[in-house]
Amino acid sequence: MIVIVTVIVIIIASVTVIIFGAKNQKTFYEDTVILVSVLSGLLFTFLAGGLYKGIKLKDNIGKIGDRINSMKKPDITDTSSTPIEPDFSGIGEFIMSIILWFIAAVLAAIIFWLIGTILWIMFILIAAALYWIFYRALRLVFKKSVICRGDLLKSVSYALLYTFLYTSWVYAMVYGLKYLKP
Repeated sequence: MIVIVTVIVIIIASVTVIIFGAKNQKTFYEDTVILVSVLSGLLFTFLAGGLYKGIKLKDNIGKIGDRINSMKKPDITDTSSTPIEPDFSGIGEFIMSIILWFIAAVLAAIIFWLIGTILWIMFILIAAALYWIFYRALRLVFKKSVICRGDLLKSVSYALLYTFLYTSWVYAMVYGLKYLKP
């Protein structure tokens, strides 16, 4: 449920900032700072409310490595299609077409292998990042909910601390890209 709500909030906040940024003719940098600020405010509100109410997250997923090792790659061998046979008018064209088909097949295999490897690595990295964000990081915050339940000052204090820790690196990247241009 947390993942679904977070994705919906990020999409709505992004679209809102882009639409209002286009009307006000702001730069990409300004839109990014506004978007990160809106998301930081929403994160703070979520954390403060969750800490105040005493929300706890259970880690029922386990280790991400266990999930990755159990995934199997799909079988991509398809023998149902028949190859297209070219029309040859001479032996030279026939030999040249075999060589070109071989080169094309090798290049296609290398390209498909590279794309598959890159996509697989990206999937693993995104899955690991989302796992850390949604289960580890929030679980670290909500471990404090026992001492913050019903105490607004403690809830707000911890929410401010963790919001700063979880979003300050994004601000640093945005400002770094703006001011450290070559």
